[in-house]
Amino acid sequence: MEIENVLIRLREATAEMNRATDDPRMKTTMEQTWLLQDRLVFPNQKLDAASKTTIRSFGQVRLCGALHVCWQTKDGVDGAYMVTLLYKDCLCLATTSRTDPIYTIQACVGLHGIKVEEVDNGRGLQCHTAPFSWKLVFECDHQLYEVIMTACSPKEETEWRSRLTRHDAVELHEVSEPAFYSSIYLDIKSLGTIFGKLGEDEFIRLSQIGH
Repeated sequence: MEIENVLIRLREATAEMNRATDDPRMKTTMEQTWLLQDRLVFPNQKLDAASKTTIRSFGQVRLCGALHVCWQTKDGVDGAYMVTLLYKDCLCLATTSRTDPIYTIQACVGLHGIKVEEVDNGRGLQCHTAPFSWKLVFECDHQLYEVIMTACSPKEETEWRSRLTRHDAVELHEVSEPAFYSSIYLDIKSLGTIFGKLGEDEFIRLSQIGH
C-alpha cells in the first residue's frame, strides 16, 4: 500500500510538472519546491535515490515558513524553530543545520484526520502567553500526539491555521484510506493509544488520557 501511494504521488507530481511548461507561475513554484526538497533529508538515512524519490513524491509545496514547534517529552517539554512545509497530503517539519544547507526531517504528519485546537484547551500541553499559536493534534502508528505551533505575526497565524483547518474540517468517513501515513523522529510523548477507527468522540476522549 505504501509503494502504491508513492507511485500515485509521483504521477501527480509528474502531472504538475507537465502543466508547469505552459504556466510560468506554476513553473516558478515547482522550481522552488525542488530547491527545498533537494535540501530535505531523513535522519539516520543515506541520501540516496530511494530517499530522494520519497521526498519528491510529497509533490508541490503549498505553503512554507519557519515556525516554532513545541512538544512534550517523557522528561518535560522541548521546542525548536523548524522549517515547516505544507504539501497536499502532509505537513513536514524539519530542523536546519548550522554547517550544512540541509533540512533534517523531524516529522511528516499526514493531514487525514488532524485537529487544530486552541493552546489553552485544558488538555495536554498548555500555553497562555505566546501569541499567534495553535495546537496540532494528530495520529501516528495508532498513537495520539500533539504539538504547539507558533507564528511570528497574526497574518502568518491566520494563513497557517486556515490551511490546516481545511483538512481539519474533512470528516473522517469521507476518506476511506489516508493518502499519507505519518512518521515521527522527535522524542515526543504520546497522549494515548488509539483503538479502531479514529472518530471525533474517541479523539477527544483519548486526548485526555493521563491529564
